Amino acid sequence: MELLAAAADRGARGLKLYPPMGFLPTDAIVDQLYEFCSARGLPVLFHTGPSVPTLHANNAQPSHLDGVARRFPELRIIKGHCGHEWWESVAVAV
Repeated sequence: MELLAAAADRGARGLKLYPPMGFLPTDAIVDQLYEFCSARGLPVLFHTGPSVPTLHANNAQPSHLDGVARRFPELRIIKGHCGHEWWESVAVAV
């Protein structure tokens, strides 16, 4: 949180998260990041779509962001790569 706050204070314009690194976007551990970004009006860019085989590619399914959007309705969410091979779920959600 300190690093994010310092970056925002220095002009960062958003946050990118990469769920294939081992977390789901709906995990409570990232809620503080969402709260901070929502309060500051900073968008959160999520990697959505496939990843390298050694990572958790299923964590990057666009459908995981539905729960985030419901819990943080003011948060500006960007679905990077538009879900790639899961693009149809993105189109339905829009």
